[in-house]
Amino acid sequence: MPAPDAPPASAAPTGAAPRGPRRPGRLVAGLLIAGLAALLFLVLEGGAGVLLAVYEAARGPDGPTHTRYDALLGWVNAPGVSLQNAWGPGNNLHISPEGFRGSGPETPVSGGRQRVLCVGDSFTFGEGVDDDDVWCNLLANDSLHTLNLGQPGYGVDQAFLRYRRDGAGLPHDVVVFAFIGGDLTRMGRSSHHGYAKPVLAVEGDSLVVRGVPVPRVIPRLNRFVIDVSEHLRTVELAGRLLRRLTGPAVSHVDREHRRVAPLATRVLVAVHDLANVAGATPVFVYLPIRAEMVRDGLWRSWVRTTMDSLGYPLVDLTDSLRGFPATLAADLFIPEGAPAGGHYSRRGNAWVADVLRPWVRGAEIGPDGRSVADSPSGPG
Repeated sequence: MPAPDAPPASAAPTGAAPRGPRRPGRLVAGLLIAGLAALLFLVLEGGAGVLLAVYEAARGPDGPTHTRYDALLGWVNAPGVSLQNAWGPGNNLHISPEGFRGSGPETPVSGGRQRVLCVGDSFTFGEGVDDDDVWCNLLANDSLHTLNLGQPGYGVDQAFLRYRRDGAGLPHDVVVFAFIGGDLTRMGRSSHHGYAKPVLAVEGDSLVVRGVPVPRVIPRLNRFVIDVSEHLRTVELAGRLLRRLTGPAVSHVDREHRRVAPLATRVLVAVHDLANVAGATPVFVYLPIRAEMVRDGLWRSWVRTTMDSLGYPLVDLTDSLRGFPATLAADLFIPEGAPAGGHYSRRGNAWVADVLRPWVRGAEIGPDGRSVADSPSGPG
């Protein structure tokens, strides 16, 4: 007869040993496996970051190989380049004999047409689309003749220097000076993707150019280290920790603005004055990147405030971008992962041209001094 407190015979399987207390070794093994998995993830993630940084360092300034060394600017379009299907089928790239985006040589403007110069970075150059689909070229019509002085990788400083050297001496009626927020950040750097560039500085009442002639070649190892450091997250994290330890809590954005903003203001004034001397109307344009579909970039507020304080009209396309439904807004950009991903697509270039056309013609300016860019516009 079983003891009163014994479990029924059916409570344990026949022949099975009774279970003892859970051994701590299993818990340790589980934690060890989880730790190894996390370590493997971090190694793979870090390795991917290094590989991406190496790729960025190897590819040089943005875009296909259509540039050459320039002692003042760092790099510039190589005259006469012709690349078929540069970014995929039908997206052809030509550089004119004068070094402008487009195939034909520059000819005198006749018949009462106005000449418009487009100055800026890769978003002005038309990275990723065919010559005929670039927004600067789309502005041309029976009354407007356009020249595209855009150059991939340029900061606002380089764009100004190129306009001063290669554009201001040409007879022109309008200069469209377009930039993204990142072009302002580039002003504070002496290299881009490991390639040397000039640096502007303010001395007294003058802008001076430092670091010229620009080094023809940064030693390969130095260029690699510079460019990898610009893209590694660990470097970014180390910088943030160092800033926390060495001073009061000042954000990276504030530090960047303090260092670059006064110089950027002087450069915008210099562009305005240079255009006036040439007898041309300056049109300043803030071009939003894809991330600004949902939030302002680092420099947008500063740009708007500064242009208001200077009394210069600004065409800010950000509100126009946000006027589109999300799916249509995404179509204005080349998908990430595709050649020139993140730049304006063919539809995006058509949208920019539609917004800018009234400004370039000097019409349809709103009562607040801003253009129709502040209201939604179709992509064309």
